Formats: sequence, C-alpha cells, structure tokens
Amino acid sequence: MIKAVTGLMATALEPLALAGGGLLLLCWLLWRRGVRGLPLWLALGLTVSHFWFAAPLGANLLVRAVEGDPDSPRICRPGAGQKIVVALAGGMRGVRGDEPPIGGLKEATFRRTAAAAALAAGDPESLLVVSGGLGGPDTEADLMRSLAVSLGVPEERIVLERGSLTTYESALRVAEWADERGIGRVHLVTSALHMPRAAATFERQGLTVCPHPVDWKQVPVDPGSWFFPQISALARSTAAIREAMALVWYRISGRLT
Repeated sequence: MIKAVTGLMATALEPLALAGGGLLLLCWLLWRRGVRGLPLWLALGLTVSHFWFAAPLGANLLVRAVEGDPDSPRICRPGAGQKIVVALAGGMRGVRGDEPPIGGLKEATFRRTAAAAALAAGDPESLLVVSGGLGGPDTEADLMRSLAVSLGVPEERIVLERGSLTTYESALRVAEWADERGIGRVHLVTSALHMPRAAATFERQGLTVCPHPVDWKQVPVDPGSWFFPQISALARSTAAIREAMALVWYRISGRLT
C-alpha cells in the first residue's frame, strides 16, 4: 500500500503532471472570475489536449489505433520455398567516447534485429536480410549484421541491404533482390507501430508478407496513473502521430496496397 501511494505521488509530481494541474487551475480561475468565451475555450482545449496526449490512457489509445490489437492472432499466409527473414532498421544515434559502433543503433533497431535473429536461428535453411542505409562508413545494415552474428546467426546466412533510407526504398530493394531469386514470401520484422505501413509497402511490391511485430508501444498502466501526464506517455503519443501521418502520406502517394 505504501509503495503504491509513493509511486502515485512520484507520478503526480512529474513536470507534465504539474503542468496539467496548472492548466486545470487556470480553467477553474477563469470560470470563477466569470471569464467566458474564447479565453475559456482556449484554456479548456489546451487542457484537454494536454491530458489526452500526455496521459497514459490517451497515449495507449492513440498507439493502439496504429499498432492494432497485440492479442489478435497473426496467421502467416502459407507459401513454399526458403524462409526469408527481413529486419528493417529503426534509426541511429550518435556514438561518444569509447562506445563501440554498434552502440549507434537505436533501441528499436536492437529489438528488431534480436527478434529477426531469433526467428532466423530457428530455421537453419533461412536467410536473414538486414535493411538500412543510414550512417557511414558502417551503415545500419552493417551494424545489424554484427549484432545478428553475435546472437548466433552465421554471417554467410545474412544478406546486407545497405542502400535504403526509407521504408519504401527498403521494400523496392528487397523486392528486387527477392524477385531475382524467385522468392515471393518474406517474414517481416519491425516495430509494431511501423508494421502496418511496412507490410503494406512490401505487399505493394508484390511480396507476400508474414508480419512479426516487435517493440510494442502499448504498455500496461496502473489504473491509478491513467490520467497523470507523463513524459513517456507523451513520447508514445508523438510516435503514434508521426507514424499515422507517414501512413497517410504513403497511402495518398500510392505506396501502399
């Protein structure tokens, strides 16, 4: 009980939670002093937006709208031939000091590569395609290969795709590589938030996609903290909005099925 209360108090004292409290106080003061019209509506709109985007409940709803239901069954469409596992890069960051180059991979890329390596390791006949062209001289794909090798995937079973900078370019290059080898089906590994756009983009290039989403952004939250704004919730809302905008852009530009 004491632990729960302490945790709730710590959450309530986070900067975004305090800012939310300030907005509620502002709305109350405007109402108390008889201020109506545009100032009150602006304050109310800002307050509602703040709690919707920065509180865990709203963030989870936004993320779920893009990711889908994590508990829904995912059935890989049947297909013959060798298993091809494709891992999409998730970005890089700067490396400082004596940090090894592989430290330049963002957490999303680590999660995707680890999941893809585990999937490939379960099938000795499979190939692992790592796709990502950011960085240099070691690109995302180079670092992903190093990580996959350290996780037990033989280097000769890893295919580098080092030229793509976007999801669309990855789909084009992987589809071209697959077509040259008569491959029509791939097991696609990427973040759950990215999967709807990635899978539809690869399918647009004629590939049959078996999705393997990882790095889910929907997280279980203590009901007592649902309405307390938090930095982590705001970050998840931001990621969901960005991905939703990218999904819309891909759709109107004809890059999706």
